[in-house]
Amino acid sequence: MKKKINIDRPEITKEETEKRKDFAALFNTYSQIKKPFYNKIWFKGISVGAFISAVLLTWYLTKPTELVVSSKPSQPTTDNINVNMSDTIINTIAPVEASSSKKKMKGLQQKVDALKIKLDTVNNQLIRIKNKKPMKPNKVDDKNYSFNIDVLPNEHPELAIYKDVFFELTDNNKNYDSADAHQIWNKVEIQKNSDGETYTVKFRNASKTLKYEVIPVLTGDAYKNAIEKYNKKFEEYKKVLTEKEEEMKNLQEEYKTQLKILEQQNN
Repeated sequence: MKKKINIDRPEITKEETEKRKDFAALFNTYSQIKKPFYNKIWFKGISVGAFISAVLLTWYLTKPTELVVSSKPSQPTTDNINVNMSDTIINTIAPVEASSSKKKMKGLQQKVDALKIKLDTVNNQLIRIKNKKPMKPNKVDDKNYSFNIDVLPNEHPELAIYKDVFFELTDNNKNYDSADAHQIWNKVEIQKNSDGETYTVKFRNASKTLKYEVIPVLTGDAYKNAIEKYNKKFEEYKKVLTEKEEEMKNLQEEYKTQLKILEQQNN
């Protein structure tokens, strides 16, 4: 398309020039014109960021690879590498498992040892309790020989507790002579036997020494009072004994359980 050029245009007058001098409109037109996007700050920021990223990416892709130098020759196949890695893992885990197992075994052994000590302690307590079992009073049996000891408290205070007690002979006394009851004895000793029920009474004077196995017996009100006291003491004894036996039973069961676990761990 050809441009039209007016060569013979008439000269512009002064009035016409003044009429077209509108600087305010020209300024508004300039302000409304938008800047190109490549001159805006956000575009410049993105451009700088992209440039830096490109530089870093280029550096990463072109940097030399670090090689681990090993004195061992490289393995020819991937399978060999996997085997070596597995060996390494196994060799690393095995000591940890062994240490944990050893620690567990030690804890079990200590528990078993502690239970054994406690069992021995409770067993000794049981023995002491049984040794303190109250002795049931025996009522005198008219069919058997019996005697009492006429004690002078001032001369034999240790025998005063037997003042109301009769001593009944057991079947183990084969050489008893009823005439011995009419003699005067200078020394009398009474000792409880190991069975906890019978006693040994020794009589001495200038001419002879006698020894009898006897059972303490009571008569009348003395027996009645003694049996009442015995019943009360026996109930207390039975309660303590039952509690201790139950404790012993529980300990024995726990000991057997822990010992079995320990034996299984050892195997």
